[in-house]
Amino acid sequence: MEVIYLKKKLFIFLSIISVAFASVVPVYAQKDYSSSTGWKNAPALTPGVRVNTVTYNLTSESHTSVNADLVAVYYDKYGELSTDFASDSNRILWIDLYEDDVEPNADDLVKTYKGTFKGRVLDTIVLYDVVEQGNIDSAGDPDVELYLSILLNKVSGDKSLPTSTTLFEYNMSVY
Repeated sequence: MEVIYLKKKLFIFLSIISVAFASVVPVYAQKDYSSSTGWKNAPALTPGVRVNTVTYNLTSESHTSVNADLVAVYYDKYGELSTDFASDSNRILWIDLYEDDVEPNADDLVKTYKGTFKGRVLDTIVLYDVVEQGNIDSAGDPDVELYLSILLNKVSGDKSLPTSTTLFEYNMSVY
């Protein structure tokens, strides 16, 4: 009887330890990418004015054509707007990922991301929509030219000044 009681106590103890360890050590599942921009600072943003990043040339080494599923943008180091901007938790940051095309073709909108705020602090940036369902460049072409088009919504009380600090960092990757 005492052996069964000790086994139950040991089982409960080990279960608690494993749950505690799992919550302290997160596991990240991320695919290995073929090509990446590395971490870049977002450009200065003026409320109500769309701003584009530079265009980055990325290549998929494992696919002959690139579609939206093979392209990702990661965001990090969210910042805070200065007091030149109104504190408004309803403010939205829109980020569109485009594939740059040669004239006369229009650039392809690939994905849209939505950023939300808590007051002046950028709180989250999440995938909002996948627009392009097929190849984002010519079939058989593993090279893509990507840029972000960013719009910080203007709210009542904002001054028409650009942000003085980096609002976030981004990293574009192709698999």
